Amino acid sequence: MRNIVEQEYHFQVSSIKPYVDYCVHHGYHKRKETKEIRKLYQNGTDVVARITIDVERSETVLDFKEDCRFDAIHQGKTETLPLKVMKNNQEAIFSILSIFQYTLTTTFVRNRFVYELENVRIEIDQYLEPECYCMVTVEGKKETVTKVSIELQGIGK
Repeated sequence: MRNIVEQEYHFQVSSIKPYVDYCVHHGYHKRKETKEIRKLYQNGTDVVARITIDVERSETVLDFKEDCRFDAIHQGKTETLPLKVMKNNQEAIFSILSIFQYTLTTTFVRNRFVYELENVRIEIDQYLEPECYCMVTVEGKKETVTKVSIELQGIGK
């Protein structure tokens, strides 16, 4: 069995433009630009269930991740591999969520931009609902991610 453990920095920003510009000017490769609907399910533990719908690709996945508080900047996070949600497994997925007492707590709508270079992944999110704000997340190997995160946090200061 394999879970993903990665170093993660995330922080709220006022605009996505400077961070997209950073990625373009530093040779990052755009891996994704899409609109997503993300549903968060919680059960009182430190692990959240997430159902993410990629609107453009009409794909839906379920995964579980250690709860990510927006005020926490630096963390090593563990998450499961994603499970594709399809008509033939949808009932089983909601049964699993129910048996572990997960209930829907929040639904977000966002535009997501994902850039990658070597061992660093930058996710730039423009949240549209239920409230408008922007987040930048830097993930990957600790040594590289820490340096990039410090650079990104310096933008606009």
